Amino acid sequence: MTRRQFFGSLCAMVFLVNMARLVFAPLIQPVAEEFQITAASLGVVTSAAWIGSAAP
Repeated sequence: MTRRQFFGSLCAMVFLVNMARLVFAPLIQPVAEEFQITAASLGVVTSAAWIGSAAP
């Protein structure tokens, strides 16, 4: 694997992880209302999932 291929795959991975964060972030409030839990408690779970998705 060349440096260019490695850099390209790394950029693609970073883009996809961040795109998923952007897509699912607006869903936090409706999900919290649907399951009748506070946004803060759902935020803890969401933060853990986002940190886990960012870790290699």
